[in-house]
Amino acid sequence: PFANGAGSITLAKPSKAGSVDIVARLGADPAASKCTAWTPAAATPFGAYLQGKWCGANYDKDPVARATFGIFGSSAKKGPIYIRENF
Repeated sequence: PFANGAGSITLAKPSKAGSVDIVARLGADPAASKCTAWTPAAATPFGAYLQGKWCGANYDKDPVARATFGIFGSSAKKGPIYIRENF
């Protein structure tokens, strides 16, 4: 949960390799306004000023993050442990 601008998201260890997209629902509209093809489960009617124009002409898109598991190899192979991309 988030309160007063702070919070955290905990993801459980998956059983298989793959990825998951996380959308911050910032607008009051129950249908998320995002660039991805799926709809997240919960809405929060605050923070619309944090929306961007990542895939359109208007500042109406919610931010999206992707967590990826099990595709970079083990630490013994010196593969990446943490990757951050900004779009």
